[in-house]
Amino acid sequence: LLDDLPKTVVSVRDGWQWACSSGAVVSGLLASVSAQLLGFFKADSSFNAAGHSQKGARDFLVAACFMALFLNISATISSFILIDILGEIGFKASTNEEDLKKLGKCETTQDGLLSKFHASPWWRYILWHWLVTFYLGILSLIISVLTYVWMQETKSTQAVMTVAVILTLLPTTFWMFFREFCAPKCRPKSQTRPQSPQNTSTTIP
Repeated sequence: LLDDLPKTVVSVRDGWQWACSSGAVVSGLLASVSAQLLGFFKADSSFNAAGHSQKGARDFLVAACFMALFLNISATISSFILIDILGEIGFKASTNEEDLKKLGKCETTQDGLLSKFHASPWWRYILWHWLVTFYLGILSLIISVLTYVWMQETKSTQAVMTVAVILTLLPTTFWMFFREFCAPKCRPKSQTRPQSPQNTSTTIP
């Protein structure tokens, strides 16, 4: 059996486990906030006279809040599934030791490296499901709050909050849609070619 995973693999696995654990806490808190805001947005006393006349906007506001609630619940569940999948990598890798010895020098992404070490075949699908629901859960909640601001607050407040929302979403959007997720397949050592500076190369001992 392969008793010890390579340090690089352990580092990547632990990093994703930490991200999933933190994400589960964040999504759980956001689901709780969404539930509280839902009650607030459905109360007539939360709106002024102008707000009462904007039925379409109020319906959109409530729908966005419902969406935030369910998406954050879904993200919480997906993160727990990912934690379980990541915890099984050591055992699954130990039962495929001969395959792992053939990896040699490997060009891949972080999630691709875990797949090479026999993470569940569903690993990437569940990872993307978690990332998408996590992002959309945050986005829906922010949109619902921003909609309320646009319905109730002054023009200056609307402008300031719109800029704040853009600044809030920039890091998450960049991480979601511009992270590298495609890379060449692993090649045995005998077929390894010189690396270009742009490629990420990981040697599996």
